[in-house]
Amino acid sequence: MYIALYPVSFHGKSYRVGDEIEEDAVQNGPRLLQAGILKRKEDAPAFWAPIYENGTVSCVPLDPKEVQSVLIFLQMPASTAAQQAKEVESIPLLDYLNQIETRKTVKEALAKALSNERVPGEGK
Repeated sequence: MYIALYPVSFHGKSYRVGDEIEEDAVQNGPRLLQAGILKRKEDAPAFWAPIYENGTVSCVPLDPKEVQSVLIFLQMPASTAAQQAKEVESIPLLDYLNQIETRKTVKEALAKALSNERVPGEGK
């Protein structure tokens, strides 16, 4: 069993983020797992953090500790949050914080952390 991490369609049937998909419905399952389009159900996150952007809602998979980190991060003063952005190791968490953060200095620190994390060829 797979979980969709992005909207996908197989054999004319559409799946939304978080939908369960039977293994026999998926073509190229291992490649889609590697690309981060699908996850095995047992590996799926416990929480889907929503993001509203341009009239659509998408979700980022976060584990419970990451959700807790988001709530703490958003309550920090901007200077502290900007410093903490350097310490965040999870790419999905950095992505999510970057999407929802509105403070300029913090957003800049998150963007820098994301660019440092995404070194070509590392597969992060």
